[in-house]
Amino acid sequence: MKTDDDVFVNLFALLHHLTDLYVAGFRLRLIACLVFWRMHVLREGQWNIPVEELPDDLYPPYCSGMGYVFSTDVAVAMYRVSFYVRFFWVRAPLYLRYDATRDAQFNVRSINQYSFITA
Repeated sequence: MKTDDDVFVNLFALLHHLTDLYVAGFRLRLIACLVFWRMHVLREGQWNIPVEELPDDLYPPYCSGMGYVFSTDVAVAMYRVSFYVRFFWVRAPLYLRYDATRDAQFNVRSINQYSFITA
């Protein structure tokens, strides 16, 4: 699990939700997060991304950095693919790995109001 330092985590609700996922068969290949869909790439301003760095107009689906939960096998898969995916720098004191989910052959599906990325 990863969260920002200014995020409150209701551990009782999280454990209940994770238990429900486990009972429903989501035990492996799971990333539970708030997924951003069809977000436009900013070309101007503080957070601009030059076309040379990212030619697409839309980002692929990605997890909010606010917080997410990985199953252990996903953490291992992300570590392994990190050796082959170039860093995508954001003009901030943090970075994202661009397209790591696509390169690791992950796909995205939604269940109710939640979205999950599964390998």
